[in-house]
Amino acid sequence: MSLAWSTIALLVLLLPGLLFFVGLYLPERISRDVIPGGTLSQLGGIVLVAFFVHALLYSAVMSACGALPGLPCISFDLALSTFSPDLKGAASPATLDRNIGEYRWWILAYFLGTSAIGLLVGLVTGKLIIKGSFRFLAKHSWIYDLVDPDDGSFTLAYVLTNIRTDNRILMYRGFLQEYCFTPEGKISYLVLF
Repeated sequence: MSLAWSTIALLVLLLPGLLFFVGLYLPERISRDVIPGGTLSQLGGIVLVAFFVHALLYSAVMSACGALPGLPCISFDLALSTFSPDLKGAASPATLDRNIGEYRWWILAYFLGTSAIGLLVGLVTGKLIIKGSFRFLAKHSWIYDLVDPDDGSFTLAYVLTNIRTDNRILMYRGFLQEYCFTPEGKISYLVLF
């Protein structure tokens, strides 16, 4: 039982990092076949972003703790006892239940706030990558030259195939609607209209 609750608590604590990467890819019109990087690098990024979001919001709440009336001061003693592998230092279920019941709306507001911060920071970072300010973060930055960030124009594409009939080669022409790239930066597929 303790292992299941600590796993759920850990996943909720990592939610801002996960939502950062969701927000990072929301502004793109490019489909993705694979997640960039490996699983461990993605997990490392999620943990890093979640740590900084929690540190930012924790320091903001702790600095406002005595200044704002009604704002409870955060104590991590009960939360850390949930992650304890042994039950010696763990808080009793009655204590946890009473604490969660008393501060349930503050806990919900905290997790909604950290999740919103993670999503918004990812969204802003994704928009800055597309616009060019953070283009150095993209693995294949030339892909973003095909995309108009404000959707004010279209990209005309000519696609040459290897289908031959006598002396003729089949060629398609149309406006790019959607496209996907392999991890090496090669075109996987195009959708023209």
